[in-house]
Amino acid sequence: MRWLFYIVLFFCPLFLISQEQVDIKMPSSRTKIYKQAMKAIDLKDYFLAKYYFDVLIEKGIESDAQKFEYAKLLYKLGENKASLLVIQELIKEKFDHPLLYYYAAILFNSDKEPKKARDYALFFLKKKGMFAEYKAEHAHMSNLKLYLDSFGGRASDTISSRVYTLEGPVNAPGAEFNPLITNDGIIFGSQNMKAVNYYKSTKLDKSKINATRGIYMAKGTKEVFSEISDFPLETPNMEISSFSFSLDKRVLYLSGCKYIEELKKYKCDIYQSKLKDKVWTMPEIIPELTTPESSNTHVSIGFDAVRNAPFVFFSSDREGGRGGYDIYMSFYNARALKFSTPRNLGGKINTPNDDITPNYHTPTNTLYFSSNGRGGKGGHDVYYSVLKSSLFENVATFGEEINSPQDDVFFTPSKSVSDGYLVSNRYSENSLINPHCCDDIFYWEMTSIQRNKKTGKIKVQAINKKTKELIPGFTYELYKIDSNDLSFIENGVGQDTAVIKDLLIKKTYEIEVYAPKFYRKKALIEVKNDSLYIVEFELEPIDFNPILLPLVEFEFDSFILTQEAKRIIDSLVVPVLRSNPTLKIELSAHTDSRGTDEYNEFLSQRRAEAIHFYLIDNKKIYPERLTSKGYGEYVPIAPNENADGTDNPENRQRNRRCEFRILQEEYDPY
Repeated sequence: MRWLFYIVLFFCPLFLISQEQVDIKMPSSRTKIYKQAMKAIDLKDYFLAKYYFDVLIEKGIESDAQKFEYAKLLYKLGENKASLLVIQELIKEKFDHPLLYYYAAILFNSDKEPKKARDYALFFLKKKGMFAEYKAEHAHMSNLKLYLDSFGGRASDTISSRVYTLEGPVNAPGAEFNPLITNDGIIFGSQNMKAVNYYKSTKLDKSKINATRGIYMAKGTKEVFSEISDFPLETPNMEISSFSFSLDKRVLYLSGCKYIEELKKYKCDIYQSKLKDKVWTMPEIIPELTTPESSNTHVSIGFDAVRNAPFVFFSSDREGGRGGYDIYMSFYNARALKFSTPRNLGGKINTPNDDITPNYHTPTNTLYFSSNGRGGKGGHDVYYSVLKSSLFENVATFGEEINSPQDDVFFTPSKSVSDGYLVSNRYSENSLINPHCCDDIFYWEMTSIQRNKKTGKIKVQAINKKTKELIPGFTYELYKIDSNDLSFIENGVGQDTAVIKDLLIKKTYEIEVYAPKFYRKKALIEVKNDSLYIVEFELEPIDFNPILLPLVEFEFDSFILTQEAKRIIDSLVVPVLRSNPTLKIELSAHTDSRGTDEYNEFLSQRRAEAIHFYLIDNKKIYPERLTSKGYGEYVPIAPNENADGTDNPENRQRNRRCEFRILQEEYDPY
């Protein structure tokens, strides 16, 4: 149902929530009642408009034009059958309005009458002037006709599924949104509503309305949930519309919305909060994803294995789009520590209407999103497109179980895409005011024909190679290998053990395990059947003492690296940095005691910097991971002179050395 959908996701005026009950004075004349109804529609107070229209109908509606506005209002409220009855009456009465056939096509399609829907779509498309005057509606009808022609009006029922209402306390009377699957349940957004009252929109100061939407955690599986708890993040005076975690679960990206008095509307922007010392920091806005007047919402994080970098998808109504809300993407640059300029995904994904709630499924390189500009079953339907060679393939959709005549958004599949969750305002017993009032979370699963029931499990353990003890709190990353192509599946944290479920059989996976103060380690495992596979990683503890770089020498009085020195650096330093991307190192150089102290410090500093800049310029190592220090003659490893005071050339040669040591502090790409 569009009115609530825009409230929850785009934050139009929050007409459901008021700080006090306000009596509604009904005018005596029908003309004034109609004017009040239209004023409420302009303010997006659709239930208040319905209240006025109900009284107007009792008194006797005055014209077909008023009846048409009533039909459109019913459609906004999700009362499609009632709206269709009014539209059919207007067609019989030969009411003349350019959009009459437009709504007839939409409503017949939602009522599972594809032939009539196609006929009225054609009637609308053939009328003169529609393309010029109603471009968005014309594009919508063109897409609807293509949709009905392609699937005979039944949608792509080749992908069949079943949708179930959740059991337990997750779905409350308010709106739920943005479910994310965790190891023991889901994280989701919910609107905490103690009361629902009408208010006079023109009198209420919307900037003073208390925020009602927050993030919660629920324990359970499939459609059954029990415990509900608050997610430990403070979001003062901010309405949450969506959120997504970075791959290592250390950064939470969220879309927060605030009423801006200067703009006279709610504006959403994308923020980030970091997990530091087991506490989530106060959200900070991401400036490169922000625009002055438009909203940026529905954030989703993915991972590009080719670039070895995360990217973000989000919806925005910024200027330069195709109409309504479009989907944009931006790559994260770990060197610059910022996101790239967002780019519009173009006409393959975006339509002149609203394209929203992107969710990038990294295991299958698939972007799931919802749109109300492609035909479909009605309202916002779920679509998907696979990202291949940096391009999105043709868009496809699901059958009528997942896509209903109402709005279906926030499609969230599991790793194997055999089941998952979606948000919809289809019929629900939990809803306020009417059965389609408020978005709820639903569980879906593929039928036995489509669902791959044979999946395997991997049990992962990390062991200290020296002590043979289990390493608690290790982190793992899992990738799927197909024809030498690496696809990110998931990452997570194991205490003593981590069990990775729902892995496809007859597939090869790469697992990488790491823990603080240990070197990383990788392993390949082929999941041949639905057995439990046990993989033990013996991790080597990091030695934080200096490591000598043998044969990294310089010509006398020079700080230019020789070819032999570069070869040693390439074989000893570069592999450590590339296979352990969070390590930071110190590069050091030393001299013997010849020359002045000042000169030796200067020369050793320049030699250490020579290695430093070689790694940055030639091996593309991030500067933030490197420090350089020249110690001069102050840290000898052998006496420069013999006991009798004579020179010791061999020891002087040993002291003229280069080293590197791994620092305790790790590199944080965020």
